[in-house]
Amino acid sequence: MSDAAVHAPQWLMYGLFDPSRTRPEAIERLADVKGVYDQFVRTIDGESLSVVVSAIPEGVQLSSPSVQEIIAFKRVVDAAFDGGPVIPLRFGTVVHTDDQARAVMREKESIYVDLLGRLDGQVEMGICMRLNERAPEEDGPPSYRSDRPGTAYLLARQQSIARERERAESAAAPFREALEPLATSVAMSPRHDAEDPVSIAFLIPRESADAFRETAGTVSPSGVDEVEVVGPWAPYSFV
Repeated sequence: MSDAAVHAPQWLMYGLFDPSRTRPEAIERLADVKGVYDQFVRTIDGESLSVVVSAIPEGVQLSSPSVQEIIAFKRVVDAAFDGGPVIPLRFGTVVHTDDQARAVMREKESIYVDLLGRLDGQVEMGICMRLNERAPEEDGPPSYRSDRPGTAYLLARQQSIARERERAESAAAPFREALEPLATSVAMSPRHDAEDPVSIAFLIPRESADAFRETAGTVSPSGVDEVEVVGPWAPYSFV
């Protein structure tokens, strides 16, 4: 491998946007925004799309992002989203050259352009709920018995996960019923553990954000200790 290849710059990609749907002043303001690793961002233009990127300092290896890196990544996406619809990319999407970035945009260009059209004027709002704790006896003893302890444990664990999913869906139901009339689309994130909060994302017209908050405030779910309304922000859950 040549030295040029070894020391080739790397660019972290944040999100795709359509310049024709984005306010020019918002694109200009991106030049003053710092992203991950405190690096200024720039845009790379393709035929119909553009992408926001920032340099990855030499010697830095991307891994699981820290909270600070996630905040910096979101700050850049939000800055681009302030001017128009954005398709946020997965953290860690990296290219080495502008041409590679253009190839990424070109690969599914028609799909991206269509998606940005459908997202135009839309924002993501969310409901985050913390379910109350349940006493172990509420679930009762495991329903599965087996002469293989490992099998019995896995089956009991699956049953516990199913019960928690039912609890989450039950808690979410009043919010979905009240808020779906305002929404273009709804997505409920899977819970990886009973300790994880329940999250429901709603894609709504930007001008409906205040009505969303007001309506959410009228809902009284059961079995919930804490409820937070979040957003508006870029449509992370719908791309």
